[in-house]
Amino acid sequence: MMLLLGATSLALSLAATASSPERAQEARRRVCIVRHAESFKNLEHPPAHLSEAELGGLTEAGKAQARTTRERLALGKAARVFASPVQRAQATAAIIAAGRPVKSWTALQYLEDDGSAEQALKALRAEIERALSSTPAPNPLVLITHSDISALLLGEPAGTPIAERAKVHALNTGAFECVAWPKQKAGASP
Repeated sequence: MMLLLGATSLALSLAATASSPERAQEARRRVCIVRHAESFKNLEHPPAHLSEAELGGLTEAGKAQARTTRERLALGKAARVFASPVQRAQATAAIIAAGRPVKSWTALQYLEDDGSAEQALKALRAEIERALSSTPAPNPLVLITHSDISALLLGEPAGTPIAERAKVHALNTGAFECVAWPKQKAGASP
């Protein structure tokens, strides 16, 4: 009898914790950042017979990575999926989204080599805020992008300095990480 009461008490405590406003807010702000799956361009020795367009396609290993990511994410019907317009990101997104619409975001494409990471991050923050505001909880916002953008975004909730993010938050092809996206501070520019 004591064990049953303890289990009931624990269940009620967990339910109360899970339904707290902070938990609901955290669930609403969940962002899953996915690096595209392996494409022929990612291979050390891409097949010479493939055209430039074909090199952007996913390898069989890449297709398997995307299917595994889809299964691990276990997205609800209302999850929103956004991807870089680059072929390998779009192909990854199509597998992960499994029939859901995929919105193409140019901002998820690549960082320029001109030191514009801060500008890109500012634009991405604004886009993510807009998307989160219309994504019903507890569904995540899923962003399928490239190594540089994924590291830039993953460093945001961790507070990692921008210059260190590529080293600290690198994802392998097909890998993902879900984070509670930090709320914009009042008065801060998005």
